[in-house]
Formats: sequence, C-alpha cells, structure tokens
Amino acid sequence: GRHRHKEYIVALSPSLTTVRQLNFSRGVYPQVIEPTKDFKDFLKQAKDIAKTNAVHQLSEGDDFVIAAGMPFGEAGSTNMIFVEKA
Repeated sequence: GRHRHKEYIVALSPSLTTVRQLNFSRGVYPQVIEPTKDFKDFLKQAKDIAKTNAVHQLSEGDDFVIAAGMPFGEAGSTNMIFVEKA
C-alpha cells in the first residue's frame, strides 16, 4: 500500500494481447486503440482518449504524460517521454 501512486495510468495499445497482459498491472487501465499510421495519428488518438476514457477524463488544457516508442509496433522500443496538453 504505501508505495502505490495515486495518478491514473491509461495504457494504449493496438495489441489485444498487450492490453490483456496489462490488465494484471496494478493501477494500469489498458485500452485497445486503432493501429496508428504515424506519430500525428497516435497523438490525436492519445488526446481524444485522455478526454474521453472511462477512468479519468481530463479537461481541455490539462497536462498528461506520454511514454512511447518509435518505431511503433516494435517491442521494447520505448524511447521517448513527453508532456502534452489534453
């Protein structure tokens, strides 16, 4: 209990297998997304979901953190983290 974060983690993946595995991670709320064509498409989906997900909806202008990897779809490629506005 004492080391659990209070922030919401909504994990997005086009892989149903990955989403099912993330269901076993405490405090993580996984969601399947459409496969992304490019970074711009991914960012649009992330912003839309940040404002409409079932766990915690952000308001316009709220900050949220994105951790992702390029190229998309490559396991173990998480190589960027940045703050974005909803």
